[in-house]
Amino acid sequence: MVAEYLRDLPIYEALLERDLERGGFGNGRAQPIVAEFEIEPDAPFAGRLVHELGLPSGCILVRSALDGTEQVVTANTRLQTHMKITAVIAPKADNALEILRRGCTTA
Repeated sequence: MVAEYLRDLPIYEALLERDLERGGFGNGRAQPIVAEFEIEPDAPFAGRLVHELGLPSGCILVRSALDGTEQVVTANTRLQTHMKITAVIAPKADNALEILRRGCTTA
C-alpha cells in the first residue's frame, strides 16, 4: 500500500528492474528477456483481448496460465483476472515492461 501511495514500484518489481540493470538488460540491452505478470482485479488489461493491448513491436505474449490450465496466447486470447502471462520482450521494445506493468496492475 505504501508503494501505491508513493507511486513507487512494488518491491518485487523494483528488484526485477534492478536485477535487469545489473545484468545488462536495461536500456540498450542486447538480448530478449522473458517476464511473467499476473492480471490483478480491475487492472486495465483484465477482460481485454491481446490484440487490443497496444503492445509494441517486439513484445509477444507467449503463454497464459489460469486455475492450473496453461495455453499458448493468441491475438484473440481474452485476459482474465488472476491470469499469469509470460512475455518475451526484444531489446527494441524498451517500453514494453512499463506497458505490461501498468496494464496488469490495479491503478
